[in-house]
Amino acid sequence: MSIVKLRRSTFITTSGAGSIIDFRTRNGASVSVIVKSFDGWENTKAKYIEEPRLAKLLNVENFIEPPIFIDQGNFSSTASTPKIEVSQFPYWLQCPRCRRIAHLRDWDYNDSEPMEKFCPECSRPGRKSQKIYCVPVRFVASCENGHLEDFPWDRFVRHKPGCKSRKLKLLGRGMGIESVYVSCDGCKSSRSLKDAIGKQGFLFPTIECGCKSPWHNNFNKTNQQITCDKPLRTFQRGSSSLYFAHTKSAISIPPWSEINTFGRDFQTLANMDEKSLSKAIEMFSQMKGSIVYYYANKRNYSLARIKNLILSTKLKMEDLDEEKIASQEYIVLKGACSEDVENQENFKADRKIVPQEFKYFIDGISKIKRLREVKALCSFSRVNPSVSNSNRKEVVSKGKTWLPALENFGEGIFIDFESEHLKNWETNKEVILRVEQSTKAFRNAFLKDGKDLAEIDEYCTPRFFLMHTLAHLLIRSLSNICGYSLSSIKERIYSQSKLEEDKTPYAGLLIYTSSSDADGTLGGLAAMAEPQNFITLLQSAIESGRWCSSDPLCINRSTDISLTGSLASCHSCTLLPETSCCAFNRFLDRGLIYGTEENPNIGFLKN
Repeated sequence: MSIVKLRRSTFITTSGAGSIIDFRTRNGASVSVIVKSFDGWENTKAKYIEEPRLAKLLNVENFIEPPIFIDQGNFSSTASTPKIEVSQFPYWLQCPRCRRIAHLRDWDYNDSEPMEKFCPECSRPGRKSQKIYCVPVRFVASCENGHLEDFPWDRFVRHKPGCKSRKLKLLGRGMGIESVYVSCDGCKSSRSLKDAIGKQGFLFPTIECGCKSPWHNNFNKTNQQITCDKPLRTFQRGSSSLYFAHTKSAISIPPWSEINTFGRDFQTLANMDEKSLSKAIEMFSQMKGSIVYYYANKRNYSLARIKNLILSTKLKMEDLDEEKIASQEYIVLKGACSEDVENQENFKADRKIVPQEFKYFIDGISKIKRLREVKALCSFSRVNPSVSNSNRKEVVSKGKTWLPALENFGEGIFIDFESEHLKNWETNKEVILRVEQSTKAFRNAFLKDGKDLAEIDEYCTPRFFLMHTLAHLLIRSLSNICGYSLSSIKERIYSQSKLEEDKTPYAGLLIYTSSSDADGTLGGLAAMAEPQNFITLLQSAIESGRWCSSDPLCINRSTDISLTGSLASCHSCTLLPETSCCAFNRFLDRGLIYGTEENPNIGFLKN
């Protein structure tokens, strides 16, 4: 039995249900597995995480934290221990010596380690190496609807008529994908894998998607009769395009930073009418084990204050959506720019003075000394980071009332950009035209895929482009100055430019770092909110983004616009690890910050 150890946070990001994980067994055999649906955790001693706003948004009752480790091949642990189950995938393996490829069932294996397959021909007695372990094939097939299956080797090679042999080999005859061939030992047919690479999928002959979902727990028991309208495409097994985790998160802000301590008791109390609630609070205040007793006797809350806290929080939960959550967080964070917040368990902030040279475009700064973030894995997509729910796959079976999530504690810096300078800049016709130019091709591609443009409207605005680009520049500077890795710093952008009656425009940026350790981090990032440190940070960010080592190609960029919705951006100046970016490195443009040679007036910081 082999134990596979991974960081718990990876199950919410890169290694969630439906993802592929590679590892080596104790005997050195290379194994590739797919993580199965996260089911059955609710009947175990798993840790439950409370975040009422996020649960309301995602239509679940609560969240469960992933276990610390997974055990592949043998799940004999007690039922009280939550498990992450995996199964071997892809099903086709290759012998590294003879280059033969075949299905799992065609190889020999060790009784003690069923996932260790070895070639019976190359592992005969007398050989120098007793066992030649097989390795997973490099290629798999997937489609934009999230299906995943083995590369169709037999159909792809195009056997000659009458050929009954199914002994295939995968050979490399040089550098590049065009030099990788699959051949049949029987009829000597051979074909380069370059014919399988492309957005059109498999042609000559056409091979359609089999609508397979090997990560489902009942995958082998069901006979799916579903048709797929997306072409089956080839990907390397380790390609990042095979798994895009879709997560939602919420910051615990007052009053939720107090309510979260109530745990499941909050929902029980919130469902009562006002008269019954008063009686229940009075009764619980006498019970030493209850949370009401803790607030009344340890934190000196009056029973009336506890009641008002529950009622006001319940009221704010009505008609909750993602935009309302962002608005609530922005209001609290903006308030922390003018008044310190110290009386909360999971949210503490100090207001800071905005340096004189930045007052014309920054309205407020807050040092977030402590925050709590709950991030839930909702679904995933393949091929592209789809915004549409129609292309996403679930990570738990239908009917479950929970989702996998992680509770993180950390610190950060909040910057409020809601200023007259921003309002005047975003109404500049040249700025609006630049954003339209950047997003036109992306919108057309999005619409061509049958998706609703309303899903990306919030991103396709000058306000979001500006703050998103500034956030990336600040994160890169923070990494250089403070020593944090880029992947450990995250962004949260509050952008609303619509002027409808029920909406108030806002522009805020929260840059933070967090970890699952209850102690959070050590204060290095939050300390950059101090006036003198902030001057150094912002000047460094502005100067580092003014020029790019890839200029003039970067600043005049015109390629891949339909994929990213971005103009002036690249890995040398603005792009970040996907775990840090809230928009998959899309909707970025340095030209809107500094202006371009053709349009210097569009620069937000042109002076």
